[in-house]
Amino acid sequence: MFVALLSGVVSCISPAPASAIFGGDVNTTSNAPVVLVALSGGSCSGSLIAPRWVLTAAHCVVEEDGSLMRWGRVFLVDPFTRERRWSADVDAVSYPSGYDRRIGIVDDIALMRLDTDAPGAFAQLATADELAATIAAGGPTIASGFGRTSNDATTGSPIAREVQLRLLPAQRCRYVRVLCTEISATASTCNGDSGGPLYIESLGSRKIVGVASFSSRPCGNVLAGFTNATAYLGWIEQTMARNAPAAAPAETAPSAAPTAPVPMPTEPNVPTVPSSPTTPQSPATPTLPRCDGVWVSPLRSLRVVRIDVGLAFARAPLVFEALRNGEYQAFASGRVSRYGLISVRVKPWLRPAGGPYQVRGVLDGTPVCAGSLG
Repeated sequence: MFVALLSGVVSCISPAPASAIFGGDVNTTSNAPVVLVALSGGSCSGSLIAPRWVLTAAHCVVEEDGSLMRWGRVFLVDPFTRERRWSADVDAVSYPSGYDRRIGIVDDIALMRLDTDAPGAFAQLATADELAATIAAGGPTIASGFGRTSNDATTGSPIAREVQLRLLPAQRCRYVRVLCTEISATASTCNGDSGGPLYIESLGSRKIVGVASFSSRPCGNVLAGFTNATAYLGWIEQTMARNAPAAAPAETAPSAAPTAPVPMPTEPNVPTVPSSPTTPQSPATPTLPRCDGVWVSPLRSLRVVRIDVGLAFARAPLVFEALRNGEYQAFASGRVSRYGLISVRVKPWLRPAGGPYQVRGVLDGTPVCAGSLG
């Protein structure tokens, strides 16, 4: 989905403070610029990947009610003087059509187009092969952002910070197109780091492999999740190519008119959608995260199952449904624990002998995970 925003709407609005990285150091890497992203719904981090484009998380640009952010502005901050040395308004955003704010962790990636060219160097994107080589070699990753530096902090860091994190094996990261890292009380991402980059070192340069998506609560506990940017390289390239800002033709250029810009809305805060939106790589119906269950007690008088939902839905109130007679029917409900697990007593029709069952977790009427029980 590609949506244009009202140009210049935040030129006179002061951004809210970021809401950073636990531990780590100040980010002074010149070839991998991280930007502070001030938005109508709060603050995030992002990466300059081209003169007019910032890579960030979809949940930064889509608000909790599913509406698009009303305005946005990005800042380059000097890591030594803490001065905001450059800024630009966001005039359009794009995110995969499979993204749903209620689910959150599926297709949590977005591009923001700026109204003016950014100066300096731009971050590089790693390939899937470069990521695979890093994983095979056991190489570290580096996360960076403007988020909180402790759970007690009320605002984020005024400058980008970075910290080294270890990638977790695939069996401990069951989410689709997501990279998980181990975190601790002294090395973690937190509020405000969303949308920031996860880097690897490849051929002497830092390259982006992930976009900060979620972290367990409280910050520094168990793991953090990053959308796997290498799985979206085609979508990123296609979106930037199809929605490039119009440029004045060079003197030697032919007389043909340049590509028309995305139309701006005619009323304040009413975005317009082009008739041919960008088509992302991800399917229209996203693959849901896994949530598999096991029988804890198969006794008729007390049938209990334990379901591993994952930390992304820790403390969420979910309804669990099983496929029965061709349709999903609710068999239990409850609030997921802080560890992403829940044990629930099930309805009598759900029996061990009748399995295995296809099950799913539902939040506010929307399926958020799927798996099996049996």
